[in-house]
Formats: sequence, C-alpha cells, structure tokens
Amino acid sequence: DDTKMSDLAELLKCHGFENFKWQSNRELQKSLRRAGKESDPFLNRLITIMTTRCMARAEYFCTGNFKKKSEMAHFGLALDRYSHFTSPIRRYADDIVHRMLASTLAISPLPDYLQNMEACTTLVEDINDKAQNAKEASRATAGFHLFLLFKEKGRVVA
Repeated sequence: DDTKMSDLAELLKCHGFENFKWQSNRELQKSLRRAGKESDPFLNRLITIMTTRCMARAEYFCTGNFKKKSEMAHFGLALDRYSHFTSPIRRYADDIVHRMLASTLAISPLPDYLQNMEACTTLVEDINDKAQNAKEASRATAGFHLFLLFKEKGRVVA
C-alpha cells in the first residue's frame, strides 16, 4: 500500500532516516539496511515489522480470475508468478493447492467442486477471511496478555 509506505517514510524521516524507498524489492531492502542502527537491534526489528504491516497481505487467489500477470507476482521475491504451499496436512488451503497441482500433472483427477470457478472463488475468499481473522485474533491475544502483564507488574519506568 503506497499510502501506508509513504506515511512510514515520513515517520522515519522525522527520526533521521532519509530516502526510504520501496518501489522495488531491491530499493526496499537497501532502505531497510540504511534505516537500521547497528547498536539498536530492537529498532531494526521494529522498522521491519512496521514495513511489513504497510504491505498488502498475502492472499490465496484463483489464477483464472486475473487479467494481468502482475497480479500474481511476489514483490519480496521479485517473481512474476508465485505459488506458495506447505504440507497438505498443515492447512486446508495447501491441500487445495496440492489437489490442483496433482490434477495439472495428471497424477489424480480434480474433484468436481474444484472444477467450478465460482465455487473456487468463494472457497478462496473464505480461506482468506479465516486467515485474516486468525491474524487479528493472534494480535488481539498478544495485546491482551501484554495488558495482563503490565497490570500485574504495575507501573514500569524505562
């Protein structure tokens, strides 16, 4: 998201980090190296986290729904086309990718429900929604436990 990245660049500029660029993965990598301080690994990690949160989140998608090849690209890896999956026992989305690949390679037939583009699109949207909900729940849980820690410890002066 260019707006969020511009805001981050402005914030970093206020703290002495000039010329934060992100238009290509190479520029972003160089900017992240320049923005960090060798003496402050916490700051370096914080800048990386803030940068990651400004980026569009990864999503599953149906390739048949895209008109432009660039919509299937992976920014960080500088690849025009990209598919990521792990063991099919880990996540349902990975199982779907394995089934699609197995069908493409003529290893096994594609189940009927995956042969319908509309059904696949709905399935992918549901998977993305659940992934987003899980991420938000994880962040909320971490925040809640941090609150409980501070509540138990009382006022802390750094």
